Amino acid sequence: MKPPTFRILQLSDIHFGSRFYYFTPDSPSGPDEWATRLADDIDACLRVHGIGDPDAAEPPFDLLVLSGDLTSFGQHRGMDAAVIFVGEVQQRRWWRARDILILPGNHDVVFGDPPQDMESISRVVIPLPKAERERLYRETYRRIRLATGVARTTRLEEIQSADSMGVLKADKSTRIAILGLDSTRVEGWSNPGLGFVGYDQLWAMAECLFKDYEQSDTPWRRIAFMHHHVLPMDEVSVQAAIALQWNRHFTLDYDAADLLQGAQDYKIDFLIHGHFHRPKVRAADNSTARPGRVLSAGSPSVRDGDCDSLHQFFLHELFDEPSSGEPPQLRVSDFQRRLGGGEAPAWSLQVHNFPLIPRSECTYERSEKECVSRKNKVGQAQAFLLAYDSYPLAKACLDPPGLISAVTEIELYDRLDAAWERIRRKRPERPPMIDVMPHLTRYLSQNGKSLLREFENRLSAGRHNAVPFEMFLIEIIMRDRRYGEATP
Repeated sequence: MKPPTFRILQLSDIHFGSRFYYFTPDSPSGPDEWATRLADDIDACLRVHGIGDPDAAEPPFDLLVLSGDLTSFGQHRGMDAAVIFVGEVQQRRWWRARDILILPGNHDVVFGDPPQDMESISRVVIPLPKAERERLYRETYRRIRLATGVARTTRLEEIQSADSMGVLKADKSTRIAILGLDSTRVEGWSNPGLGFVGYDQLWAMAECLFKDYEQSDTPWRRIAFMHHHVLPMDEVSVQAAIALQWNRHFTLDYDAADLLQGAQDYKIDFLIHGHFHRPKVRAADNSTARPGRVLSAGSPSVRDGDCDSLHQFFLHELFDEPSSGEPPQLRVSDFQRRLGGGEAPAWSLQVHNFPLIPRSECTYERSEKECVSRKNKVGQAQAFLLAYDSYPLAKACLDPPGLISAVTEIELYDRLDAAWERIRRKRPERPPMIDVMPHLTRYLSQNGKSLLREFENRLSAGRHNAVPFEMFLIEIIMRDRRYGEATP
């Protein structure tokens, strides 16, 4: 068999920090030691199984994928370890990568402060603003690309999403597109571990591929990576389902059905994820060439109790050279080691070969009917994100009236100020600035139930009618004559 067209080393759920395999509370070990121990582990495994050639002129891997949960709980030290680890990989010439794809996991975005009363089912937890949730991860992504030199040596073109932390990578020489999907867009204390990719993110990447790259006679191969799992990993008990949200011991992807449909729409060969610390190749399900097949990666380095005593990582190799005469396929090397058998248990290897869709069938339908259907799904995804960000704030302020706290008031004031500023920028003349602040709590208490009903109707009516809560509130206040007559 000829050499692979493209090679991807995937490590998921490293969890640098307190959940890392080599972390001990009494040890002075830190980011440098964590990064070196993991690099040594992967290095030793690959060498034992003959992956890579130390004397080769070119590095063996086209792409290193870190598919989420770099850290244990979003700590700075965990992020530092991730930067050091990628630097270690790039220094070990025989298995460094030409490029790197890093995706956020639910442990890499900041939830904010936990609920004051973890056992209260009435407590409403307001999501942190999007920029604040993502700030530390985005900084780490930039540090890795700058510190390791990957940004200067890559041969893959990178396009970052404007509305998510997703990344699209395109290799013109091999006509391969790697879709790095951000599945952490709704992470927070109100719904920990629940993923959401959004058809809007998938649509934006597919449109970019079609317009900027795929205008040729040879369709592109497409593989998507994400963090949260797409298919159920375990059955859910009744007790788990009715537990408080932050005590639930199961996770899912809100829009798994749309995501699988999107893989069909855009002929994505595989959706590959992590998150659950349990590998699942689904060999029987993936044996037929079709879009949207699913692979689940485990963790190469999480502590024993979080991974069913099994460490794991993948090497994906595409064989897709038409001139070779061989049928196209994805070869998946599944490396595993069973913990508990000593200080350095041995890594085993199992190889799976999956057929790929023929190139001639990789083009996706772009009829007017299909375009309308997909734009509707985009609108539904955006309406979901709007409701997620706005509804908790509305509910905290309006139902019941007494629930509004000092923190909620400060949050609301900040967002009202920002909303006023957006209105001012859009209008050529400055709008009348009503001084809402002295009377706000009283006004919300007097009108809370009717406002909440109207806001819920806006959200349920769809994207075109829905507005963020702070914009909705300004609109209502400006048209309510009674408000101008209110007194503190």
